[in-house]
Amino acid sequence: MPTAKSKIKYIAFYNDKELAKDESRSINLAVTNKVNYVCSVLTRNGYDVEIVSPCWSESKSGFYKGKVYDIPGGARLRMFASFGGMGRAAKKAKQLFAALQLLLYLLLRTKKHEKVLVYHSLALMIPVGIARAVKKLKVVLEVEEIYTTVWKNK
Repeated sequence: MPTAKSKIKYIAFYNDKELAKDESRSINLAVTNKVNYVCSVLTRNGYDVEIVSPCWSESKSGFYKGKVYDIPGGARLRMFASFGGMGRAAKKAKQLFAALQLLLYLLLRTKKHEKVLVYHSLALMIPVGIARAVKKLKVVLEVEEIYTTVWKNK
């Protein structure tokens, strides 16, 4: 059981449809439900949870500042800045911008040997990997089935 002040960062492409409604951030209901469940278990067990979400806006235009929200259950959600745009180049630019912000956040706002929980996504591999090497982070990967692989094996 952790001490009352044990903190953990949970990195996931998370968004709650009630938050940042005007920003059209990407959302996946299955991920939202899973992250909410894991956060509730962690907070019940004495952890101070900060969800760090590099999800980007899917809007056609605009710039959206990063924000921190208190979410039900006692966790906090940190969302990075994002911008709108359509087309392949804009999507790649948004992904790169999100990855760069995540890398900088991990390098500047985590302590050496800190525990970081990462919900599976290949998009997180490079920034988390670099931060892990530099800061010697203790990364816990939450990896589940790759549904396309399961489907192909039937």
